[in-house]
Amino acid sequence: MEVGVETGSPHMITAAMPGKVAPFKASQWPELVVQSAGLMNDNHVYPACTFIVGLPQETEDDVQRTIDLIDDLWDFKALLVPMFFVPLGHLKSRDWFRRDRLSPLQEELLKRALTHGLRQSKVMLNDFFDWEGRHTEIYRGAFRGFIGFLEVISKMHGLWSPAKHPGRAIVDPNRTPEHLPVPTIPVRE
Repeated sequence: MEVGVETGSPHMITAAMPGKVAPFKASQWPELVVQSAGLMNDNHVYPACTFIVGLPQETEDDVQRTIDLIDDLWDFKALLVPMFFVPLGHLKSRDWFRRDRLSPLQEELLKRALTHGLRQSKVMLNDFFDWEGRHTEIYRGAFRGFIGFLEVISKMHGLWSPAKHPGRAIVDPNRTPEHLPVPTIPVRE
């Protein structure tokens, strides 16, 4: 399942996507993402979470908050997919984000997402190849070898970046309906 997380920054959610979190507050966005990923994992759904790098008006603090969100998702089974900003919708008059504009912190975000993806790909192999038979072990072994090869290459080229703080627990006692963020606007009946 593809989930457009876009950013870990409440500031950027407010500036670029004000309606995205409705009926919640923008300040609740990072927690909402973590709880949603947890609910999906609880039900054996592994999301592909996309993040936008280079949003107009993005600051280093916004990028750091997105990295912090990636770290919070560190132990969740998910693929985190960063993408460069493409001008669409109400932002269509803005310039495309290009690789030559990457800041060191944005590069760190890309490295962190790559590291998370390789790490979680190994974990998810058993879930994707869960049928019995000799061919299953061959498939798992081939994919595990390929992922290991990519890990070695990423480490050789300085692209490996583990989380700086431990991720959130998979089994979160707060992930029950009564503990989820509460909508901030009244719901019509």
